[in-house]
Amino acid sequence: MNEIPHSNRAVNIPSHLHARPGIIDPERFRVNLDAYKPIARLFGNLYAHLGEKFVLKRQSLTEWEAENGVDVAADSAETES
Repeated sequence: MNEIPHSNRAVNIPSHLHARPGIIDPERFRVNLDAYKPIARLFGNLYAHLGEKFVLKRQSLTEWEAENGVDVAADSAETES
C-alpha cells in the first residue's frame, strides 16, 4: 500500500470581515442565506455566479472505510511486516 503523505493545515481567525448590510447577523454571526449572493473566483480576473445551494453530508473516514471494505489496521500491519 502507498504511504499517505502528511499534510499541514493552517487555521486563521479573521480580524476583519466586509459584507453588505443584512448579510450577517451581528449578534449571532450567522449568514442570511436569502441575502447572500456568493461568487466564485475561477482564475485571473474571471469570476462566476454560483447556482442553486444544496447540502452534501461529508463522509467520515470510518464511514468511507466501511463502505469500501477497507481495514486500515490490517493494511498497516501488512506494511509493518
